[in-house]
Amino acid sequence: MAIGGLAFADPPPEYTDTSYWLNTEQGWVVENRPCSTGICSYLVGFRMVHPHPPGYIPRDDQNEDSMLRSRPLCGIQLTGGFDLKKRRNNKLEGGWVYDPETGRTYSAVLTLVNPNTVKLRGYVGIPLFGRTVTMHRESDPGPSCAMPMGCQMAQATGCRN
Repeated sequence: MAIGGLAFADPPPEYTDTSYWLNTEQGWVVENRPCSTGICSYLVGFRMVHPHPPGYIPRDDQNEDSMLRSRPLCGIQLTGGFDLKKRRNNKLEGGWVYDPETGRTYSAVLTLVNPNTVKLRGYVGIPLFGRTVTMHRESDPGPSCAMPMGCQMAQATGCRN
């Protein structure tokens, strides 16, 4: 990625290394890592921002596919398709983001604000019509949630919505 609007000739560590990011709005910890399509992210932890009963397991209950509504959110792929070849300055375009709150998948742009802050914008049609989530780098992702059965094996190719 680029910092301060400067483009790098080679992808910097923000693109090529595994990193963890916290979305404070939902309390989600996301792991970004290289994948076959460029950069992908997976939900790997929860820092509950709303009260829940002990043993609560967030589920994908808003998914448009009724067969997926009972699956745990932990381990699902949230983003993909951010092709490093489509990088412009501090942005990765051409990606997608799955929003578990709506159960829908949107086009997306990932913007590096600084080495420790990224903005992910999901949209329909053009970026003007969308929503942006800010995430902050985490050096310690904290306790990992348990990944759904089958995701460990399918993560490289599947585990997508």
